Amino acid sequence: MITREQVQDCAPYYIAGEFLRLYQKEFGDRKLVETIEKIKSSEKAQTIVQHIIYTSTNSSKYPDAKFIIEHMHTIRYFIFGKIETLCLGTMFTVSMAGDYFRGGLETDYPYSKEESRLLAEVLFYCIDMKGRLMGKFFADYLSILTQEYINI
Repeated sequence: MITREQVQDCAPYYIAGEFLRLYQKEFGDRKLVETIEKIKSSEKAQTIVQHIIYTSTNSSKYPDAKFIIEHMHTIRYFIFGKIETLCLGTMFTVSMAGDYFRGGLETDYPYSKEESRLLAEVLFYCIDMKGRLMGKFFADYLSILTQEYINI
């Protein structure tokens, strides 16, 4: 199975994009769109995006996953939701900050390694929250990343 360090080697748009695709497959278009719309309309999520941008431009490093997840978990939509939904929301929020730096393009930029590091931290933090039995969703996602990592 792929490790946190190996996930960090993947491009940030791949890490978040594959998670989004699997989430859509498992939970459906409606749930995916609903989750993304909740993030886009949430003042707290926008504040987190601004915090990531500010922190990374002033210290060349993204904040840690625990900080971001804890703040995402205060958004009403995520309080009683599944860990998978919280993980998607957090990854999407981190990706929104990444979009600021790369102008929405799927390309490397000065902070892309930091974005990959943070997305990997988010993923494994959520897996840890899920518990020892990570469940089929996270196991399937890690399997997808493992296959891609082997093919690199």
